[in-house]
Amino acid sequence: QQGNPGAQFALGTLYEDGRGVPVNKEESINFYRKAAEQGNVQAQEKLLAIEGAAQEKKAREENDKSWLSLGQ
Repeated sequence: QQGNPGAQFALGTLYEDGRGVPVNKEESINFYRKAAEQGNVQAQEKLLAIEGAAQEKKAREENDKSWLSLGQ
């Protein structure tokens, strides 16, 4: 069942922000993905932003580990 991509995007936003529901990043991503697969551009952009932030965080953590290892 595909559902309404605009509604799925809206639900993703609600779960991401915790408006009326508990914050649940996994659930928000699930709704964004459903909407994106049906061509919702906002959801596609949101998923790209989330993925970019995750990659940026991973790179920072790896850089921090490198600096910490230099001090040992």
